[in-house]
Amino acid sequence: MAIFPQYDVKERTELRDLSVPILQGRVVVFGTAESLKGKHKWPDGFYGSRVGLNTGFDPAVLGGVLFAEAIKSGRIRLREANSSARNLRKLVRGRIDFYLNDRMTGVEGYPGVVLGQVTTVNEGHIGYTTLQSKFAHLVPFVTALDSVIVELRQSGGN
Repeated sequence: MAIFPQYDVKERTELRDLSVPILQGRVVVFGTAESLKGKHKWPDGFYGSRVGLNTGFDPAVLGGVLFAEAIKSGRIRLREANSSARNLRKLVRGRIDFYLNDRMTGVEGYPGVVLGQVTTVNEGHIGYTTLQSKFAHLVPFVTALDSVIVELRQSGGN
């Protein structure tokens, strides 16, 4: 009935009906203290860098439209790996200069890796099927769940 797409991506046509936002994800630049020194403007200050991203992640969603354009123009070199762990190992070994992912990404066990600035803030939702006619109970369920989420937010719950 529902699955959890992290962000509202327009191409997910089978999941166009979304709940009210349930979380706010902050994407950050991971690097070393040394590599992040003097890097204050995203993405302009990172031109010439090798930036890691997990395979399949949309550069525009994680780093913003200007980041995606910088990749296309060659001002930033995108390096993809199939997991956060692999990207963090590449960062520690100097094979990439920076890595983009959610600020909650665990960096314990990766010496010297620190969080830099926030690149984007995205809201997460519960995504529901667009085939509502096949599920008579879906609309009342969505309405009730949205009400609970709003109530939790208003009462200070996260």
